[in-house]
Amino acid sequence: MKRLICLLTLLLTLNAGICSAANWQWIYSDDYYGLYFDSDSLYFKYGGGRLPCITWVKWQYTGASQGKFAVPQNTDFSLMKVQISPEGYIPLEEYFYDDDDNVLYYGNYANYFNQPLTPIKDSLADKMVRAIANYTGTTKQLKLD
Repeated sequence: MKRLICLLTLLLTLNAGICSAANWQWIYSDDYYGLYFDSDSLYFKYGGGRLPCITWVKWQYTGASQGKFAVPQNTDFSLMKVQISPEGYIPLEEYFYDDDDNVLYYGNYANYFNQPLTPIKDSLADKMVRAIANYTGTTKQLKLD
């Protein structure tokens, strides 16, 4: 029982840290959602200012988006941990939350992708990769064009 309580406390603490990441940098927005990345959680995987880097990305959904995207019903926002590399991005894990910050779904994708996903030019994924690379000063390291 003590282990269970410790485990639940740890999970709640980790989850609270993800939700409270506060330095969201705008990437894109429209009538359906806003897309942001957290500059406070951003770090270079191997240091030295060279890609890959890892950060959290937030999708803030609007009421107009309900039923239009493949997300759990009543999703208010989602947080995805991504690795940005010269060739694109790798989704590592993702949480979907309702408007009371309850987790609706969690996906761990770390073992699904062996290679970065190359975003389609001018897609939201492309905007995400380029915005994060621009913020970190690593745009010249990208091999997307």
